[in-house]
Amino acid sequence: MRNRTMKALIALEVLNLSVLLCNEEFIHKLNKDWRDEDTPTDVLSMSQNIPELELQILMLGDIVILVEPATRHVEERRCSSLDEINILLGTREDHCLTK
Repeated sequence: MRNRTMKALIALEVLNLSVLLCNEEFIHKLNKDWRDEDTPTDVLSMSQNIPELELQILMLGDIVILVEPATRHVEERRCSSLDEINILLGTREDHCLTK
């Protein structure tokens, strides 16, 4: 496993990251199927990064966000929905990069 620095990331022409906003039923099923955790979660991340392939495109992976808590956090923090999504994405980008 190799860590990529920001400089190395900027040198890449293309980054691929999938973001899905979903309901509790959907993320509960994903969490059960992929992590064998029979409970919903706020955010899931699944890395597709395989550094050994040396691709010109960085395949970060998928981030799945449960909408309800994100909406509640927007109200509590008095921030925009986009700000909250950026916060949630920031907590998972490292996971996608290091797997």
